[in-house]
Amino acid sequence: MRQTVLRSIILMAVVTLAGLMIWWGTAWSAQRQWFALQRQQMATIQKLGEFPPPGWDRAAWKNALVTPHNVWGNVTYHPNYSHISHDEMRSLQAQLDQIVAETTPDNSFNSVDRVFQLLLQRGQKTDFIAGYRDEFREAGMRTH
Repeated sequence: MRQTVLRSIILMAVVTLAGLMIWWGTAWSAQRQWFALQRQQMATIQKLGEFPPPGWDRAAWKNALVTPHNVWGNVTYHPNYSHISHDEMRSLQAQLDQIVAETTPDNSFNSVDRVFQLLLQRGQKTDFIAGYRDEFREAGMRTH
């Protein structure tokens, strides 16, 4: 009887440990996928640097894009912080791809504004986002 109890305890421990490992592995995989989507979004935003507005030096334009890039990174910092699902991250990526596909030097400021608008549409952290969007707009008007 004593061996039966011991075997039962060991079996319960093994099953519990296996369950925890499966749960942790699933959570880790999901988070890894989420961060891969975030990196892809950040890279897409940087592609806007290939379309400097008329009169802008390419390096200066890429430097100006640090603001929307960093705001995006702050708002999408972590799935638990941002409350953005994998499906929403995929949707945001598709919309970012569309923005970049439609960007030309003549509408590049508008494209950056559309990036900010994607975040504002979510209805979270709007004061933070709007402040940086307004700052970006003002800097663009002052500089060129």
